[in-house]
Amino acid sequence: MRVNISNVTKVYGEIRALSGISIEIAEDVSILTLIGPSGGGKSTILRILGGLEVPDEGGISINGRDVCFESKEDLLKHRRSNGFLFQSFNLFPHKSALENITLPLQTVHGLGRAEAIDKAEKSLKRFGLESHSEKFPFELSGGQQQRVAIARAIAPGPGLLFLDEPTSALDPEMTGEVLDLIVELKNTGQDIILTTHEMGFARQVADRVAFLDRGEISSIGNPDELFDEKLYGIDTRLGKFLSRVTRY
Repeated sequence: MRVNISNVTKVYGEIRALSGISIEIAEDVSILTLIGPSGGGKSTILRILGGLEVPDEGGISINGRDVCFESKEDLLKHRRSNGFLFQSFNLFPHKSALENITLPLQTVHGLGRAEAIDKAEKSLKRFGLESHSEKFPFELSGGQQQRVAIARAIAPGPGLLFLDEPTSALDPEMTGEVLDLIVELKNTGQDIILTTHEMGFARQVADRVAFLDRGEISSIGNPDELFDEKLYGIDTRLGKFLSRVTRY
C-alpha cells in the first residue's frame, strides 16, 4: 500500500489530538503499525485515514488517490471501500453472527439478500466460524466475537483494513488467536493499518512502525530499527516508552 499523510492536525476543544502529522509509506508495506501511549493520537489518525473523522488541517492520499473530506459522497465511498475493527466488538447483540455480517452488506454495500448471505457464510467459514453462524454474541467467547467482527470487516473485500487495538478486550489465549488471524490476513495479501500495545507482535509482523506521542510522530521506521534494545535506555520519548512496556 501507499499512504501519504501531509501535515494533518485535529483538535477537540482544548485538546490537540494531532499536531501536523506527516507520514509517507511506500508500496512494499503491507502492515503499518501505530504504537505509543494512550492518548497519543493513534486512534485519531486511524479514524481520519478511514474517513470516519475529518482533519482540521492537512490531507491524506491512499494508493495514489486523495481522500476528499469536503465531499460527503466521496467520503462515504471511501469508507465503504475499507474495513474497520475497533476496540469493542460492536456486534449487534440482538442479531446472530450471520446477521451481523449480512446486515451491513445489504444496507451499506447494497447487496441483495442471497448474495449477502453467500458472502457472509464464506467469511464465517474462512475464520472457522461456520458452526456458530446462528449464535448471538452473548453465546460466543470474546475471541469468537472478535473473529465475527473481523469476518464482518473482511466480507465486502476491503482495500484497507483498519484495526484499532483489536486485542484490548481479550485474555492472553484469545489475544494469540486474533493475532494469528491478522498474520493470516497479511499472508493472503490484505493491507492493514492497526494500533496495538502488543509490542512483540508489532516487532514480528509489521513492515513499518510509527511511534505517536502527544499528537506527534517522533519516530517511524522498520521494526528492527525502532525496537533496537540499544534505544531502551536512551532519554527519548520512544526509549522511555519501550523501557516501560518491555520491563515486565
